[in-house]
Amino acid sequence: MEHPPTRALALNEPDQFLCQYKKGLIIDEVQLAPELFSYLQVEVELLIQEKRKLKANEIKSSKTYNPNFLKELINFSQLADINKRECFLIYAESNELKTSNGELVNWTHISKI
Repeated sequence: MEHPPTRALALNEPDQFLCQYKKGLIIDEVQLAPELFSYLQVEVELLIQEKRKLKANEIKSSKTYNPNFLKELINFSQLADINKRECFLIYAESNELKTSNGELVNWTHISKI
């Protein structure tokens, strides 16, 4: 973070800064760009690996879909460089839906994943 152009990118375009490091990174002097911490807190509940394919799953107990539920899956798919077709939101709603950011699956149908 001591290199001014690197720090400027991290501060002004944190998504772009982090996406260039697909395999991870160690950030020296991270206190110079504390905003990065909120971007590093990507969390998904369940990862499934089948051969060379990784599937990310977010689990919600809600019966009502909210597009914000996909936020962590979107962030994870960018950081891990996985196809959004391999991202699933498992929730209590009976309606299932395929979106451009992932698939919504009722918890009783998780065997489809």
